[in-house]
Amino acid sequence: MKNKEVTKQIVGIDIGKDIFYACYKIQFLDNKVVIKGTKSFNNDGSGMTLFYFMCKKHNITLY
Repeated sequence: MKNKEVTKQIVGIDIGKDIFYACYKIQFLDNKVVIKGTKSFNNDGSGMTLFYFMCKKHNITLY
């Protein structure tokens, strides 16, 4: 199905002093957007590591 091709992967981030929030979305050729995951993380090294693994888990290879 051509309209189910992923055209964009979007990560929205809201950074705070102690915590940051991230939302991972994908957009299809037909412009439908699906939220794949939202999560809060500690604003430190361990939180950044967990954020990295969340993005890696939801990533769809486009090429």
